[in-house]
Formats: sequence, structure tokens, C-alpha cells
Amino acid sequence: MNALDEVKNIIESQKSVRTSRLQPLIKEIEMMYINQGYKIRKQERHLGFLRMVVERRKNRSSQ
Repeated sequence: MNALDEVKNIIESQKSVRTSRLQPLIKEIEMMYINQGYKIRKQERHLGFLRMVVERRKNRSSQ
């Protein structure tokens, strides 16, 4: 079970929880969020590169 699912489970099933139990889960969720941002930026750069390649091919074929 990933950290997000575990936090959801805690919220749904418990009235209280120790912060010491939540702290590692929050750190893991933060890392998931950061890694997702890296992945999105990498995909944006790759798409920009692919757009440039397509534009160059269009320009060459129209000449």
C-alpha cells in the first residue's frame, strides 16, 4: 500500500493518529509529488523537442 492510500485509510478508519505515524507518510507523499513534477518537466521538454523536429520536417517538405 502506498503512503497516500495509507493516509486515506487512517482518515477513514480512525478518529486520532499520532503525528509520529504520519510524518514518514507525509515525507513519502512529498517525494511522490516532487518525482511527479520531475517526470512532467521531462515530458514537457521531450514534447518540445518533438514539436521542433516536426516543424523542421514540415519546413523541409514545403521548400
